[in-house]
Amino acid sequence: LAPMAWVQHHGLLFSKQVVKRRPFFIASTLAFSVLAMRTPQVFIPTVQLPTGPMQRLALGLYNVPREQVKAVVDAGLSVGLRHFDSASFYNNEVECGEALKSWMSTGHDRSELFVTTKVWTTDLCDPAAALRSAEISIEELDLGAVDLVMVHWPMPEKHVAAYLALEDLVKKGKAKGL
Repeated sequence: LAPMAWVQHHGLLFSKQVVKRRPFFIASTLAFSVLAMRTPQVFIPTVQLPTGPMQRLALGLYNVPREQVKAVVDAGLSVGLRHFDSASFYNNEVECGEALKSWMSTGHDRSELFVTTKVWTTDLCDPAAALRSAEISIEELDLGAVDLVMVHWPMPEKHVAAYLALEDLVKKGKAKGL
């Protein structure tokens, strides 16, 4: 691994690469390994949504290899992160769900977490494909209803129809918000 430069922001350590690309999401295994070793649990501000509070900082699981997801999720949980950002495209939602269920088995409740998943751009070809993509993510996470389903990258003339199809997830209790 190439050496990383670290920056501190509101008491948290970030690699400069992560800060430049995704300032509100952390997707670096190395960053969380160091963060968990050096930073005690910290307060992370929240925003109040109609469905409940959401931490403003999420642990993004993009580019986290499946075999490292548990370590990354555990490190995030150990410093107080409760918002986890996933997508079917990341190909690690099963492992994310397993890591979060393992944490819950130690006496924590699902209501302490905020789990986001996303429908990938290629699944916006038709509304049924978008809905099925989200349903697969929810099944793979296996945590019950997810807190938020998002369209990863809106596509002109596609994202409105996808959003309307995704409303079915809220009606069926599979997602709390879109």
